Amino acid sequence: MHCVGSGAPTIVLEAGLDATHASWANVQPALARITRTCSYDRLRGKRSVDADLRDLTTLLARSHARSPYVFVGHSFGGVLAYLYAARHRRKVKGAVLVDAESPWQTRAFLRALGHPRRGEAAVAKRLRAFLVTSPPNAEGVNVTRALAEARSAGPLRHIPLVVIEAGLENSPSLPVRLKFLFDRTWFLLQARLARLSSDHIHVVAPTSGHDVIAASGAPGLVVAATDAVVHAVRAHRPLQACADVFAQFPAQCVSG
Repeated sequence: MHCVGSGAPTIVLEAGLDATHASWANVQPALARITRTCSYDRLRGKRSVDADLRDLTTLLARSHARSPYVFVGHSFGGVLAYLYAARHRRKVKGAVLVDAESPWQTRAFLRALGHPRRGEAAVAKRLRAFLVTSPPNAEGVNVTRALAEARSAGPLRHIPLVVIEAGLENSPSLPVRLKFLFDRTWFLLQARLARLSSDHIHVVAPTSGHDVIAASGAPGLVVAATDAVVHAVRAHRPLQACADVFAQFPAQCVSG
């Protein structure tokens, strides 16, 4: 675990699948100027999500990273951040989900495939196989099982929550119709994540692909989002309006 900065709440950075604390190199230094900020590496090998979250609780206690927490999760790390927040409601007071995977994504994408048209059958077959199979990963996590656990985690109620969605193409190699359906489905999934809390912002980073936290993405936007959540937690008040939070960025605020 790598912790820098001081103050409360403590920001906990949850990296994507098979990523390490180093993936936050373009975000953590700026967040450390706001408050105490910790990134860490998850254990490798055959792991369950429950084991990962238990390990994190132990790690936070041993490193004296005190609650309350604001969790920031990227990609699959967003699933872990959501699960931790749902299971530790007294400790987690805010969250930022950065182009996060969604508990409902498998079923949603399978529905989007529907009945493939002529010329799409081979691609659709490969996509179905990918969607129903947990991808192999160095962490040994069963992603399909993790998503199923997240589906039963419940809402985050009223905590400040910002959902950042990548605006650039995530599926450029697909046939045009399927690409449109998948991109539209991803947008709806991100909107559903935002609705986990009554106090939420859903924003699109139009110049970034999936790796929003990278130098080539929109790390400044992630910092601004987290800063807004931290200040809302400190002041015990709702989030500012999306347009105010991201006034200095080419961001697209989503209503609803």
